[in-house]
Amino acid sequence: MENFENAIGKKKNSEIPDGTLESRDINPELARKVENSKLVIDDKINLLLTKRGLKPASVIELPVWLETEEKKREFLSESDIKEILDLIKESGLEFNIGKKEIIEGSYRTEEEPDLEKFSRAERIEIMIAGSKDNLELLKKCWGTEDHEAIGKALGFPQTAVEAFVDKRESFLLDDMPKEIQESDGVLFLTPNLSKDNWQEEIKEGEKRAEFIKKISPKIYEERKKIKFGKSKLN
Repeated sequence: MENFENAIGKKKNSEIPDGTLESRDINPELARKVENSKLVIDDKINLLLTKRGLKPASVIELPVWLETEEKKREFLSESDIKEILDLIKESGLEFNIGKKEIIEGSYRTEEEPDLEKFSRAERIEIMIAGSKDNLELLKKCWGTEDHEAIGKALGFPQTAVEAFVDKRESFLLDDMPKEIQESDGVLFLTPNLSKDNWQEEIKEGEKRAEFIKKISPKIYEERKKIKFGKSKLN
């Protein structure tokens, strides 16, 4: 689900000293490298938004391989991962590389819906942030059960975070008019909105969408084709 401009320790754009946002401008070469990278679409967007300062921090998940009882699928090679790390370094963002994790899970197939099968996967998580302070804030809460702190550290609107943790009533996606469900304000933010403040929350998504459309029409159009790529905070 891939998102609170008033993140912990982060000022609103209007309060950032002159020159700070300009220093976060993304040159066309970097944007093209992000476009052509092997990151998934949401991670491409999060990298660009974090670089620009429209998100304080993000978590990029790199899938290495997935093994099911039927087959093993390779996603990223060592050279692929190195290229992505080089891209993050080139962006100038603060980052923290997590250890490779082995994740075990279960699944069922259409052919054998009553049979539970097991899978294993390997992934690497990379935290990126616009400042050392924002990186430290994310590191402190990531992996904990404090979803409110995680949401704030990732830059989701405060009221949307409160809806996510049941402190406010949520405005569920299925209850929204179709034009809102498919709007930039929702597609480029989060499907989890608060019932009493959703109009303001989607303005943040609209701002992010406008930036992505300007810096990379290709990534913008690719994201528009996907209803929702993720359902978790990142």
